[in-house]
Amino acid sequence: MVIDFDFADSKALFTTIDPDDAAPGSPGGRYVPEAVELVISSGITVQNYKGFWGSLRLRAFGPRNLTSDAIYRSSSTVLLNAEVGYHFNNRWRVEAQFFNLLDRYDHDIDYAYTSRVSPTAEAAFTDVFHPVEPFHARFTLVRTFGAK
Repeated sequence: MVIDFDFADSKALFTTIDPDDAAPGSPGGRYVPEAVELVISSGITVQNYKGFWGSLRLRAFGPRNLTSDAIYRSSSTVLLNAEVGYHFNNRWRVEAQFFNLLDRYDHDIDYAYTSRVSPTAEAAFTDVFHPVEPFHARFTLVRTFGAK
């Protein structure tokens, strides 16, 4: 069994005020847009226990400043994934992977910029995001060929 835990906390700042990456009407700030401050990656893995293996993994990203003035910020993202499998013999195994076990509606990617939702809509400065995939599972049956 292996248990791991990684933690990082940082603060990325420009040495001078950055007006170019600020929200409209703002004089800017010193924050580096998109710089992740808090990251946690942790898990537990079991290998070859009577033919079984499995893991449970947690990934967490804290809120991020999307503009240099920190007016636009993302939310935190927390994902819990799992994998389990069984070796029948040297040639056959079955696996199951489970993604976003908590079925969270977090954002995978966040940006803040001027955009429009259609060609005729007014352009607006806003946060734009791509959501994480909802809970889903993948099942695999594997046959290994070749000499063993």
